[in-house]
Amino acid sequence: MAKAKKDTKVVAKNYKSVILEALQKGDSITGMDLTKIVQAELPFLKLESPYKVKAEYVMPTLQTSKCFVKGEGDVWSLSNVYENLDSHAYTIIKENETPMLYQDIVEEVSIKASLNISDVPLSLDENELFYKKEFEEKFYYYISEWIYGNEFAFAVFIDNGNKALENEELLLDEVANKFRLKKKGLIILLNEDPRFKVSTEGRVSLLPKFFKRLKKVEVPKTLLNEIFEKLDSGEISAYNLLDLGDEHFDMPFPLTKIREHLEEDHRFIVFGDKVKRSKLSLEKIKTIKKKERDQKKKEKDLKDKLKAQEKERREAIKEVEAKETIVAPVEEEAEINLKEEFIWAQESDQDRTNEELKKIEALRASLLHSDSLGDVPEVIELEAPKEMDSLAFLKKKVSVIKKSTSPEDKNFDIDSCKVDKEELLALLEKIGSEDTDVSNLTPSKYDLLLRKSLPFVEDDYRSTTPEVAEFMVKLARPRLDFLILDMVCGRGDFLLYSLRYLKALLRPDNSQDLETFEEFCDEQIVGLDQSGLLVESAKLNLALHGFEISLLEESDSLIDADILIDEMYGLSLGDFSGFDSNKVLAHLKKTKLVLSDGGQAVYVIDDDLLTGNSEIEAFISSNFELKHQISLSDVDGIKKNIMHLFKSEVKTSNTKVYNLDNLEQLNRVLGLIY
Repeated sequence: MAKAKKDTKVVAKNYKSVILEALQKGDSITGMDLTKIVQAELPFLKLESPYKVKAEYVMPTLQTSKCFVKGEGDVWSLSNVYENLDSHAYTIIKENETPMLYQDIVEEVSIKASLNISDVPLSLDENELFYKKEFEEKFYYYISEWIYGNEFAFAVFIDNGNKALENEELLLDEVANKFRLKKKGLIILLNEDPRFKVSTEGRVSLLPKFFKRLKKVEVPKTLLNEIFEKLDSGEISAYNLLDLGDEHFDMPFPLTKIREHLEEDHRFIVFGDKVKRSKLSLEKIKTIKKKERDQKKKEKDLKDKLKAQEKERREAIKEVEAKETIVAPVEEEAEINLKEEFIWAQESDQDRTNEELKKIEALRASLLHSDSLGDVPEVIELEAPKEMDSLAFLKKKVSVIKKSTSPEDKNFDIDSCKVDKEELLALLEKIGSEDTDVSNLTPSKYDLLLRKSLPFVEDDYRSTTPEVAEFMVKLARPRLDFLILDMVCGRGDFLLYSLRYLKALLRPDNSQDLETFEEFCDEQIVGLDQSGLLVESAKLNLALHGFEISLLEESDSLIDADILIDEMYGLSLGDFSGFDSNKVLAHLKKTKLVLSDGGQAVYVIDDDLLTGNSEIEAFISSNFELKHQISLSDVDGIKKNIMHLFKSEVKTSNTKVYNLDNLEQLNRVLGLIY
């Protein structure tokens, strides 16, 4: 299992290499016979006269190179300098203590044997002393007494959930211990293997996309039955998973589903890497399996019943709605303090009445307006006279309600997008949504459900206003050569708008652009959040819009995140509204660490943290160039600032500050900047 299979290497030939190859077989050959071999191997000489080829190509090569010696008459053979070339190669690789590229070996051998590089015809592929591995079209040779450990190292990270190890030495120890290998002679090519990631501090892990996309090898039921029969008969007292992997799969066992299947099977007990027959009788196992089947059936019946009830409820609502007029009469609404109502809605108590909760949800829907929302009320606003008060940026309005539909929902088909319906249903149930009919779910409807429900299940959750998120992405103007990070991704607003922005830049029907974009989604856009529920909602949000990224993880970016190790990001986006000053400062310090020189960050920060807060202002001033600062009052009535930062200690221009009266002015700001 540790040995690599021999591969055939194709090398472009010339007449000198053909002569060397012919004489390497150990026979002495006449000049005319060598001429025939050269003509047979090289098409461009086939039609030439043998005498001309011999006189112009073969003989000058034989006579001028010290690689060849002449015997009696016209008989030629290799000189004795070629007797130990492969031995030289073996010694060189062994002394180097790591696999080497073919060309590097040739150069070292030519020096050791005092030969020209072009006169060194190594035959490592045919020599049992050598093995080779290919990475990105490069061949690395190592000696047969070594054990190639990359697959074992890969299996270690699959088995431990891709938990990073502090250095390569610890990885070698882990591989040797787990797979009963001798550490001496165990080699792992980390830098050459694209699956592994090594930070500047030496920490080792897998790139998340390789960890997440691994499809473990299935285990046939016949093998499980065979294992049980031997354990049940007493022929074998216990199996080691390592032995099972070697014997039946020719690969490290963590790359198969053997552990999962054994743990699910009541006939076995798995402890560590060992498996034994359980103490349950076959009759008892049958009883347990029957109970499990019955329980699953009950759960399925209950779920089907709830779905049927929900369907009936929806049909009843549709019948009532069909009888109502679409456009309601225009009525003046009573003046309300929107700011106080919104805050009150955010701080919901369990003992509020149903009528109050309905009022909160209606108010939330009207405040969290967005162009991306689907079947939600659209407000046609008629301005009433302004009133100067603490909320002067708001205008008293008279509303007419009518149905509206987002353009992106008109041709939406949930079956054609990348979303998993079961995962989607599970999430809706987790957030307590009354609407769990995923078959009719659209991106905008899902967006509305998240905005309504997440504040009640995530205590510190605050959604970014869509207009603000889109503006920040347009302000940053991301590119496909950027590495993009959102350290507090929430439900994925910045990730979504970044992907939309970049996809719009692709040339229509251009396969190369599409391939580049897919690679970008795999490796260059990262979303982190310490809430697993929010990460899950972000993943499904992106999937509903047709996007899938590999680097979306549950992680507190301030404490530790493997994805932040040794990465130089070109752009960081984030909404820090509601954060205290210490947390904002911590994120700014993390930003300084992970941004490349000249990299940019666009953040939302509450205005009261920037007013008179010398520590935050001093840190920004000394570590970043603040290009633009946009001051606005958000839909929640809180004054915030969009900060456009560049990592630079040198200031090239003065900060441009924009004070906005309303969110509609954001596009005007873009026009002024660009």
